[in-house]
Amino acid sequence: MRVLKVVDTREYEEIGDRWVPIPGSGNPRPCDRCGRPHEVHATVKMPSGETMVVGTGCMGMGPEAGRKVASRAGTIAKLEAEIKKKTALYERRRSAEAEVAKMKPPEPVWMLDRTPPRVSVGGTEMWIQHRTEAESLRDAIHFWRQQVLAELGGTTYPASYVASEIRDIDLRLKRAQAALGKL
Repeated sequence: MRVLKVVDTREYEEIGDRWVPIPGSGNPRPCDRCGRPHEVHATVKMPSGETMVVGTGCMGMGPEAGRKVASRAGTIAKLEAEIKKKTALYERRRSAEAEVAKMKPPEPVWMLDRTPPRVSVGGTEMWIQHRTEAESLRDAIHFWRQQVLAELGGTTYPASYVASEIRDIDLRLKRAQAALGKL
């Protein structure tokens, strides 16, 4: 028997730092062997040449092989869910970056009578101590923009960083798919 394809149809959600399957969220398919519906199923080529779609436990390769195939299919499904989430975050952050670039910062409020003197832009205060007023104003505007970006963009990381995370996850996904193909 040769495994042609394995699919974990369940949806995954991020809980803490782990991705876990949502029970009952998949698209069950009746097994060609046992007739029961399976959310995780494999397309296999039988020694007779016949192609069947079976649950990973019904492949007839033993329980250890079935668990291994199901585990790898789960890994692929988790990585796909993670890419989907990161891609949405990337789009949100890019949109926020474009929007914030068009925004005019709020008028600065100078508090030169305070010790140390400071400037506030949209609630972001910068001390003027050890720098010029112009540098303090520039920094206050920068940090105000960063704060607005984090609120609108859903992350403090720039879109380029999120894109690099997506590339890393995609590489792990390709490796997992290749490993599954070797079973």
